[in-house]
Amino acid sequence: MDRLEKGILLAIGAICLGLVLLLLARPDIFLPSVKQIDPFPKGKVATVRIVMPQASWQRLMANPLAEQYVRADFWFEGQRYPNVAVRPKGNSSLMSAAGSGSKRLSFKVDFNMLNKAQTFCGVKKLSLNNGWSDPTLIREALAYEVFEQMGIPVPRTAFVDLWINDMHLGLYTQVEQIDKTFLARYFPNPSGNLYKPEFGAAGLNWTREDAERQAQQVGPQPQQRLLEINLGGSRLAELIALLEAETSADTNSPGPMPGFGPPPMGAAGQPLGPPAPGFQPMPPAQPPFGRGMPGGRGFGPGRGPFGGGLLVEAVGLKTNENLADHQGLFRLLDVLNRCPEQSFPEQIGQIFDVDLWLRYLAVSVAIVHLDNYIGMGHNYYLYESQGRFTVLPWDLNMAFGTFNMGIPTAEPADYPIDQPSRMSDRPLAARILAYKPFLDRYHQYLRQLLDGPLAPGVLESRIEQLSQLVRPYVPQEQLADFDKGLDQGGPYSGSMGPGPRGLGFGRMPFGPPDVNRPGPPGMFGQRPGDPNIPMGFRPRPMGGPGGFMNAPGLKAFLARRRLSIRQQLDGQMPSIVEQPRMFGFPPGGQPRL
Repeated sequence: MDRLEKGILLAIGAICLGLVLLLLARPDIFLPSVKQIDPFPKGKVATVRIVMPQASWQRLMANPLAEQYVRADFWFEGQRYPNVAVRPKGNSSLMSAAGSGSKRLSFKVDFNMLNKAQTFCGVKKLSLNNGWSDPTLIREALAYEVFEQMGIPVPRTAFVDLWINDMHLGLYTQVEQIDKTFLARYFPNPSGNLYKPEFGAAGLNWTREDAERQAQQVGPQPQQRLLEINLGGSRLAELIALLEAETSADTNSPGPMPGFGPPPMGAAGQPLGPPAPGFQPMPPAQPPFGRGMPGGRGFGPGRGPFGGGLLVEAVGLKTNENLADHQGLFRLLDVLNRCPEQSFPEQIGQIFDVDLWLRYLAVSVAIVHLDNYIGMGHNYYLYESQGRFTVLPWDLNMAFGTFNMGIPTAEPADYPIDQPSRMSDRPLAARILAYKPFLDRYHQYLRQLLDGPLAPGVLESRIEQLSQLVRPYVPQEQLADFDKGLDQGGPYSGSMGPGPRGLGFGRMPFGPPDVNRPGPPGMFGQRPGDPNIPMGFRPRPMGGPGGFMNAPGLKAFLARRRLSIRQQLDGQMPSIVEQPRMFGFPPGGQPRL
């Protein structure tokens, strides 16, 4: 080998060594550039497109109550995330939409189920919520902001303009999933037990002995438990259902995206055009309309509607499912339901973040959010970190007096601050507020809200900002109802919730007319002058916002609610209602323990 050849080889070796060192120092330099985006941008409405074979979409619409995942591509502001899993989601909103055959469902998107290496900018799962019962579509984001301002961990939110294939569904609220990724931002230990309790267990008015007695009566269900095995954040049953549906699907089914690929009819940021010619609504799903019924995700031995049934199942463990250890939860339940009054304050403080709970309770009561623990008894998370439990808010679309639990429409703003729930069934509220130092601190947080996030003009200013942001996405024919929902509220000219007229049925909120199907005149809702009929059983005229709810105007509600809270704190109004008309309260009310 002559000197020239040696020189060439040494030069090649030096170049290779340099490239190796460069790659070690900057491993991303030779990788395709990935656009850096904020998955929850503020001050804008992002464009989201979900692309799936038409057969998959038709399968979802044929039985949305099954909440079955299908494979899809997720596009966010022109950036593609392939092979995600998408399913319908919700309780009341889903039943309402399913009953009408409406396409404007709420959706859950799982980026991690089919590709364990994939996330959406670090997010493994998110919700796309359709704003059911809210004529303004800003309540959910607004309520999360109030909780956050009181130092409570909340998921991130954003407004998005949603398309599925070539069908425009309109404005949605995109919400981060509460999971280990979320927990890592707020807690030093994100590996604790995370619970999402549902009906039956969510009141926390039961003990370990109750659960064991119930399990003995039902007997073992080994096959059901096998299907509940968690595979990296996804239930085995969900993954099996998705794969079975794909293998049994008709591959010749027409659709714009067989095999996925680029979004239909145009590039990111450009209108996709009208819905595909000839696309017809699917027929309404058949009863029973409820999760937990046959075909639903909550169905299983011992379960009732809405995922009820066995307490240890209904308590909804979302982490560590394969090695479930409920000892900490059983300890909390024992203290809540059995601890003597004298030692209760000390015992509960050792295993439960009382201060954060008092702030959570103050916000929930101040904004009259009754679709959570204090009202319906669900829509919250319970996280155990280093031996202490924390309550986290969830699903806030019916905040600010929309879900009234049977209270006459004019009265949500006067909701009692010291009797915020059916106390006999809600020990977490009853026992903690029964201890005067805790009650006094709770009152302090109510005053802090009145002087801070809910001070006159503060939240109204934020309402103006958000309403101006989303207003361009409100169809022209629905602007009157949108504006009415922001200000005075009252009767609406058309249904603003997903589903047929009456029980929220008719046009979906803020979706183009050609993707919605009008339904029959309604049977349920509120009838003026008939305040004592329980919620959901009030005949009303056709129309009205979101299902059988009646959303008060945001600004009018806030003004009256501020005054009511101040008067209750100052003793000018009763803070405990002796004869409440709230759904589920016993006659004569429930005295504070």
